[in-house]
Amino acid sequence: MPVIVVTHNNTVGASIGADYILYTSRRIKDDGDVEYRTYSGYPTDMKLVSPDGESIKTHQILMNSLEAGADAYKNRGAIYEAVEDRG
Repeated sequence: MPVIVVTHNNTVGASIGADYILYTSRRIKDDGDVEYRTYSGYPTDMKLVSPDGESIKTHQILMNSLEAGADAYKNRGAIYEAVEDRG
């Protein structure tokens, strides 16, 4: 099974039809320490889950990581629709 790591090109990540998602995040805790977390799950799962059971919403991660946010996604959709050849 191939593994594709996408860091800066959201087109690859959104286009390949991934079977499984690994998402990592960096957060600064209240005491100033840095914590890295990994979440995983299927693209159709409502939540991605870390090994210790913490979860995040898959939709939010996909929109923010692969689509530059919901507003950008909707704007692109409107542009594509406006220039679609309907004839």
